[in-house]
Amino acid sequence: MISFLPKKMRLFFQDLEKKFTNKAILLYRPRGVGKTTFLLSMARKHGFLYVSGDEILLLDVPLHDLLHEIMKNYPGIIIDEVHFLKNWSTILKVLYDSFPDRVIWTSDSSSVLLRKRLSDLSRRFVLIRMPLMSFREFIHFETKKNSEEVEFSL
Repeated sequence: MISFLPKKMRLFFQDLEKKFTNKAILLYRPRGVGKTTFLLSMARKHGFLYVSGDEILLLDVPLHDLLHEIMKNYPGIIIDEVHFLKNWSTILKVLYDSFPDRVIWTSDSSSVLLRKRLSDLSRRFVLIRMPLMSFREFIHFETKKNSEEVEFSL
C-alpha cells in the first residue's frame, strides 16, 4: 500500500507530523479524512511496519503473538483501524508496557468503540483528533497556493 501513496498530500499533514513525537498515539476521526494516507506516509518515513486491522488474514493468527514478534523486529508498528481487532486495547496496553523502546501508532474510525476501550489506554496513548479538510486546505490541495487563515469577529 505504501507504494500507492498519492503524490498530493493534505497541508495539515505537515502540522500533524510535528505532533507525532510520542511513543504511543491513537489518531481518530470518521472515515475519509486521510488517516490511512497519513499513517502510510509515516510508516514509509520511519521504517515502521504498517498493519491494517481489517485485514482478513489477522483472524487466523493469535494477534498478541504476531504483534509481539513484529515489535521485536521493527522500530515501531502502525495499526490502522485498530477497532476491528479483538481485545485491541488490552493488547496495545501489553505491547506498550513490554516494549518501552518501540513506537505504537494506531488509528480508529469508531468513536463509540474508542470511548468504551479508552480507560485501558488513557495514561499511555496520546489521542489526536484529525480534523476534516478545511476550505483553505482544499484550495492548497488543488492549486498549491497558500492562503492565510482568516479570523472573523462578530
